Amino acid sequence: MVRYFTDESFAFTEEFSVFLMVVLAFAGASAAFVRNSHIRVTFFVEKLAPRRALAVELAVIAVTIALFAAIGGYGVRLAMDDLRFETTSPGIGVPQWLYSIWLPLLSAVIVMRLAGRVARLLIGGAWAWPARARCCWPQGSCFSSWRVRRSPWCSVQPARS
Repeated sequence: MVRYFTDESFAFTEEFSVFLMVVLAFAGASAAFVRNSHIRVTFFVEKLAPRRALAVELAVIAVTIALFAAIGGYGVRLAMDDLRFETTSPGIGVPQWLYSIWLPLLSAVIVMRLAGRVARLLIGGAWAWPARARCCWPQGSCFSSWRVRRSPWCSVQPARS
């Protein structure tokens, strides 16, 4: 619509919005990892004893650290290639490394946050595996979870070994 009214193309906004979406996705992932609120399937892990659930959680974090370390490593290579070959963005014409440098930087932030999560799990701080919460709805259906839910229908049970 804008190009019909102003006789100018705003195609450059697409390249900038893609850049912002990538930055926000990595920043959001970093925040989710530190709060332990990222999307996951916990059906089988919640049925394990706390020690085994902790071992599975540490293995998952190790794989995630390896993934983001690889993304960061390849991101550094991409940014260095963009800098060396003086690649410019197609829409605005700014140096492409200004966009690609954020990939390894935010990957490093995520790796550091995951390392902090491992430290909290191994030390057994407030974010470690809590006692199992048993929640029963007024209709009579119940479920249990390792995540303590704040609800009038939930009660915390002591953790089993």
